[in-house]
Amino acid sequence: MADLSQGALRCKDGVSGATSRAFPREFPGGELRVDANRELRAMLLSVHPCPPLPQLGRGGDGSERVFSSHDFLATAIDRMLLNPDAQREKARRHAQLALCHTLAGELGDAVEKADTDTLYTLFTRFARSYASLYFEPTRRGALDIRFCPWADVCRGDPVHMAACAHLRALRIMRGIEPASADEFESQSYDSVLHAFARETAATGGTFPNFDTD
Repeated sequence: MADLSQGALRCKDGVSGATSRAFPREFPGGELRVDANRELRAMLLSVHPCPPLPQLGRGGDGSERVFSSHDFLATAIDRMLLNPDAQREKARRHAQLALCHTLAGELGDAVEKADTDTLYTLFTRFARSYASLYFEPTRRGALDIRFCPWADVCRGDPVHMAACAHLRALRIMRGIEPASADEFESQSYDSVLHAFARETAATGGTFPNFDTD
C-alpha cells in the first residue's frame, strides 16, 4: 500500500466501526493520478452526497494513517473505469442511486434535530455501503472500511479542507455561488457536516443529469 503519511492526521481516541479484517491493499490514499479519467472522476465526486470523512488506511511502514474517504472513492472509481462491465456497472449504479436517495431521506428527517454523532453515523454507514459496491460481491464482506471519530478532525487539516471544498462544489452544482473562495473554512468540521447534511437532503441525494440508467 502506498504511504499515506503526507497530509495525514492521526486519531486521538480510537476508531469507529473497527474490525480485524485487512484493509484492501489496492486502494491507497494520497494524490490522484493525472490520467484520462481525471475529469470523469472529478465530475462523479463533485455530486457525491457524502462529505470527505477521516478514513483509516496503512502507510508504507505498516502503521495506520488517516486520509480523505474521497481518495479511497476516487481510486475505486478508477478500478471501475479500468475494468468495464456494462451489466455489472448498471446494477452497481442502480444500487448506489438507491443508497443516495435513502441517505437524503434519512438526513432530511434528522438534520434539524439530530446531533452530530447521528449525522456522522448516517454518513459513515452510507460511505461503507457505497464504496463496497465497487468490489465483487464475494469480497464485500471482507472489506475493512474504518473511520476516525468526527471530533478528531481539526479545522484546517486535510480532511476538513477537503470537506469545505466539496461543500462549495456541491452548492455550485445547485446554482449557489460561494460567498468567497474559502467559504466554510473558518467553521468546525461538525458545522460543515451539518451544512452538508442540509445540502444533501435538499438535492434528494443526487442531481437529475446523474440519476439515469
